[in-house]
Amino acid sequence: MLLTRRRTLAAITVSMAATVFGTISSATSQLRRPRLAVVTKFASSQWFNLVEAGIRKAAQKYNVDAWAVRPLDADAASQVRAAGDVIEQKIDALGAIPADAPALAPVLARARAYGIKVVLYENPTQNGDDWDVELAPIDLQAKKTMDALALNMAGAGKYIVIVGSFGRSAG
Repeated sequence: MLLTRRRTLAAITVSMAATVFGTISSATSQLRRPRLAVVTKFASSQWFNLVEAGIRKAAQKYNVDAWAVRPLDADAASQVRAAGDVIEQKIDALGAIPADAPALAPVLARARAYGIKVVLYENPTQNGDDWDVELAPIDLQAKKTMDALALNMAGAGKYIVIVGSFGRSAG
């Protein structure tokens, strides 16, 4: 079976939901369905469309209330506000794909102080999370990417690397 970004994302989202909701106290889950909000970096992205679809699929599979929050602006302040807003909705778990890891850290600390489980994507060195979900170890991913680039460029040429943010590095 071909492993597409969509299948990979759905698998990550489903496994994240299983992990998070398996650890939420039985008392909470007996009273109501667990609630998970995942805050993305911004709204206008095909990638985050797939994230949201994966969240909806996992929510149905695990019988939980789960949704994506997609800030309209692609800046850290919008994401921080969005995360702060969902914390006040008495959620059980907060997922986030940080736009700026250091800017989000105080909100994550507040979530954990409220007893909210915190799951992050794409930030293995972020402080204040309970779990981090990565498609591959960052050093392995970087090596394979650069090896493929060198092979396809026959070892010569120019290239540029584009990143989503300049938060804390994984190295």
